[in-house]
Amino acid sequence: LFDEDGSGTISSSELRSMLQMMTPAPSGAELDEMVHQLDINGDGEVDLWEFCVHYQKKQLGITESDIQDELDHAFGLFGKPVDGMVEVANVRAIMQSNTIAKALTDQEFEKLCADVGARDGLFPVAKFRAHPCWA
Repeated sequence: LFDEDGSGTISSSELRSMLQMMTPAPSGAELDEMVHQLDINGDGEVDLWEFCVHYQKKQLGITESDIQDELDHAFGLFGKPVDGMVEVANVRAIMQSNTIAKALTDQEFEKLCADVGARDGLFPVAKFRAHPCWA
């Protein structure tokens, strides 16, 4: 309905149309905040997946605090960070375990390591927590 150009994403201008239905004369700041909340991968547009993730969080009443608590628990599984780093081997063991729903392939894991700047066998926890996959 709001994807006026049929691109499969909602641009800022298309989002403005949607926001105007809910908020008369939305400010640029309101629009920017909405894009920031919905745009998980930071490309400036909201795709269907991002919209559905946001909608599901709202429906379930999941707060940012809830998400951070879950992440704290999950990241604890990688071991206690030393200087903000955990061992790549610990992360690999969990992310490629056959006990999780969708284990990463070697290629996917190597891309993740490159994305967060893992090096010398160490994985930076803060950069990993900031990765769009946790949004």
